[in-house]
Amino acid sequence: MIRLYHLKCKVCNNIFEAKSSNKRLCLNCDERENYAIFWLKNTCSICGFMTYKRDQNGRGISCGCHDKA
Repeated sequence: MIRLYHLKCKVCNNIFEAKSSNKRLCLNCDERENYAIFWLKNTCSICGFMTYKRDQNGRGISCGCHDKA
């Protein structure tokens, strides 16, 4: 039998059910946070272009900002 915990989301303060007692975000907020992390890791720090390769300073290689430095 799976135990469900009724927890309060740290972002939106809604009550949600979770399978573990240490989960801190509901499903909607968790998806938004994961997308925000993905966006921050995959955009150029100069122009904001979506790129999957960046240099150590966060400048995108495919958008050309890496070469302008």
